[in-house]
Amino acid sequence: MKTVRSLDEVDRDIKRVLERTVNAIIDEALKLAQSTTPVRTGRAKRGFKRRDNYRAGSSRTTVIENQVPYIGVLDGAVPARGGGTRGPIMKPALDRALYITRRIR
Repeated sequence: MKTVRSLDEVDRDIKRVLERTVNAIIDEALKLAQSTTPVRTGRAKRGFKRRDNYRAGSSRTTVIENQVPYIGVLDGAVPARGGGTRGPIMKPALDRALYITRRIR
């Protein structure tokens, strides 16, 4: 016999699953970004942080941030002084984290 659940219970369960999935993606992307960051001194690799309750407009969200001044050069978003570029860090990390998370479900 099936149990009948209220809409509030279903809504709460969906929110829990969504929150767990988003947290798994963020955690995996953070690990992958740290592991693919080039290391000379280790400062850029240590600079990646997960920030919960980050204010984005009127809402709060979770972000991955790196406050190291040269992270844009390492991520390929900003050209280096010598004209060379580095490979992207965050986009492949997020793509891989989404792929891994989809495989888990």
